[in-house]
Amino acid sequence: MADYTNRQLAQIIAQSAEKINNSVLKEQKIANELEQIVSKLQNEKNALQELDKKIDSLKTTFIKPELSALNSFYETKAEENIKRLNSGLKVPNLSLYGWLSSLAFVIIGFISLYLAYSKAFTTRAEILEQYRAELLKENSIIPAQDHQLFKDMDQFFRKNPKTKDKFVEWRQAKK
Repeated sequence: MADYTNRQLAQIIAQSAEKINNSVLKEQKIANELEQIVSKLQNEKNALQELDKKIDSLKTTFIKPELSALNSFYETKAEENIKRLNSGLKVPNLSLYGWLSSLAFVIIGFISLYLAYSKAFTTRAEILEQYRAELLKENSIIPAQDHQLFKDMDQFFRKNPKTKDKFVEWRQAKK
């Protein structure tokens, strides 16, 4: 090793001390910055914890909206509508008139149906009896007692066509 003089050793020590001092100052500066960052983070953590407490308290807090103005508006509108509807119902005994008119219509309907059915639906026997009476008046049909006589005459004329021709001539001459 080379021999150093005290001065040179002092200079080397001073330079080393200065480097060490600079390094220490940089480390202190970094340490201060880290402390500031840590304190800021702790402050933000505390602020977040406070916000979390406020959020929890808001979660449990029941918020009731103020709806009195809206309710009073709907109440007034409902009262106005009720008054408007009731004003049309102030006709005296309107329901009585309605029931009486509907009862009158029902009675008139039943009477008209009765009259229509009484004229329209006569029994078949009645219709046949009236038709037979009209035909007998006009001599369009043969009475029941003469029916057998005419049947016998028809059979006789079918067996004896010559007598039939004589009868027809006699009948035309009689007219």
